[in-house]
Amino acid sequence: MSKPTIFNLPPEITCLIISQFDSAFGRLDDLLTLLRVFPHLIPFLTTAQIHAPDWKTRTIVHLLAKHKEDAELLATLIAMPTTDPNISFLPDHPIWPPSLDDGSYRTYRGWRTPLHTAVEAGNHAAVEVLLTHPSIDPNRDDEDGHTPIYVATQKGYLSVLQSLLSHPSTVVDTPVPPDEPFTTRRLISDMLRYSKAPLAVAARSGHTAIIALLLARPDISAHTRTEALSIAVDGGHVAIVALFLARNDVDLNAVSRCQYSTPLEVAIQRDHGDIVAMLLRRGDVRLARPRENVSRAPPLCQAVMDGNKDLVEMLFARDDMDPNVKEDDEIGGRTALAIAVEEGHVDIIAMLLAHEDLVADVPDANRCTPLNRAASLGRRDIVETLLGRDDVDPNWVPDKESEKGQPPLTVAAMEGHDEVVEILLKRGDLKVNQRDGHGMTALMWAIMKGEVEAARLLLLRKDVDVNARDPNEMPILSIATRFSAHMAPLLMQRDDLDVHARDKYGSTALATAAYSGDVETIALLLRRGLNVNTQDCNGFTPLMWAAKFGMAAAVKMLMECDGVDLNVCNVSGKSVLALTAESGKFETLKLLLGRSCVDVNARDGRGRTALALATTFKRSSKDGVDYDAVAKLLREHGGV
Repeated sequence: MSKPTIFNLPPEITCLIISQFDSAFGRLDDLLTLLRVFPHLIPFLTTAQIHAPDWKTRTIVHLLAKHKEDAELLATLIAMPTTDPNISFLPDHPIWPPSLDDGSYRTYRGWRTPLHTAVEAGNHAAVEVLLTHPSIDPNRDDEDGHTPIYVATQKGYLSVLQSLLSHPSTVVDTPVPPDEPFTTRRLISDMLRYSKAPLAVAARSGHTAIIALLLARPDISAHTRTEALSIAVDGGHVAIVALFLARNDVDLNAVSRCQYSTPLEVAIQRDHGDIVAMLLRRGDVRLARPRENVSRAPPLCQAVMDGNKDLVEMLFARDDMDPNVKEDDEIGGRTALAIAVEEGHVDIIAMLLAHEDLVADVPDANRCTPLNRAASLGRRDIVETLLGRDDVDPNWVPDKESEKGQPPLTVAAMEGHDEVVEILLKRGDLKVNQRDGHGMTALMWAIMKGEVEAARLLLLRKDVDVNARDPNEMPILSIATRFSAHMAPLLMQRDDLDVHARDKYGSTALATAAYSGDVETIALLLRRGLNVNTQDCNGFTPLMWAAKFGMAAAVKMLMECDGVDLNVCNVSGKSVLALTAESGKFETLKLLLGRSCVDVNARDGRGRTALALATTFKRSSKDGVDYDAVAKLLREHGGV
């Protein structure tokens, strides 16, 4: 009788030996070593041993699929009828931890099959072996939702991919449904990064040979081709883009659902000049989308926005280039010229203006022309360039029904761009009194904004109307006294100024200055002969306005005027003193009570004295005015 060896032991002894390599104790690597030395032991493996995962979530099938030298062992193992070639584990499958002292279970989250493992390792021999099994599923997802073909494509394993593609059950395309709406921009980067269509994956990874292989297949949808081309353009993969351009079944003008852009738009956005040139050489590549499918930023607008002169020149080399193309109204509706003006790209502006089909005065969605925009930015050089064209109107203004948009002169004046104002005023055809959508002139805006130099330049023009009124019927002088202390002296240098003009409430500029407490302007107006006792429609004099709002310095100046009426009453019968008392202006009240001619007990139309008004307003006041002090002062002067 021969001496027993591992090769001729009874089956029950062999099984006992193999059972010592239970994966629950983390010994699958040892079992693999044993099988490599004694491959004839494979048939003795039980179903449980074949399919049992170790703490790294691997079965012996997975381990054999990983290593190229184990292809024959793998073939022997999967030939056994009890072996599942698609073995993987559902979530929450309990797995023993690596430490036997740890009594807790951990949860297995991986659904990876042996085919996934073989593909991941680039093990072509194992892939071939597994694909021969009649039950193999080449489309099973792993825990990340990736199929074996996805993994092969991502890794760039051409031979492995070819084997997978040869299997009749392999699904090659996993496109986004054609009717799925465009995604929001927040998700664009994720879609580009995680698209599972193999063609898109190869385009993203830059695997040129795989792209060539997949493009030749008829089962790749037009939508997937569109997305893959967009991804290749985005990544600047010139060779891959060339493969797409060499075919006649790729729509080069299709809008990617991932990027909401055509390939040309993507190439320009990413500044891939070589790809732009390749696309433009194709005569069927459109330079703008149809009107009903307007681009947010057409190629020319995008190139101009980026200041890319080379790309602009490439686009202009096409005879069908429309230099007046506009971006979407949602982002401004600007032409390429307007964008170049806003970005200050002087060289590109010159290129655009040299185009014979350019219209230089096209307004954007905000009713602003390129000249308006240059004036708003204070770009003297650009303004001069634009004014040199016959088709640029220096007086352009939108329709009066719209409050958007303003003439260039108004824009420059209100922004204080004095050099631009000066250039525009040199134009003999400039309408210096033109009103904008708000009904305001350039001089009115300059005064309201306190732009002294701009106002001075405007006033040098004798045809500037200094007596114009705003939409609320306020004269320019009243606007000046209300908004800017420096403007009234400037205006009063004009001999044609009507210093006595009243607004629709009957107030003069003197009343407005008193209301604001502007003593310098008050003095200037008084020297021009304004009547200190002039009453408006409500019977208010300048002194009343100053007293009511506590402008003590103004009150003092007006009280010193000859003939000032300190006891005059408004239409409600309230005197200057009464208005001061009900407003709680203590310092102003002291000034008035310092004059003996002031009637401290004069009554209003309802029979109330100043003291009664102060007492009444004390009960309703919430602004912290000290009406007690006001009442005390009135009583000290005989108030009842």
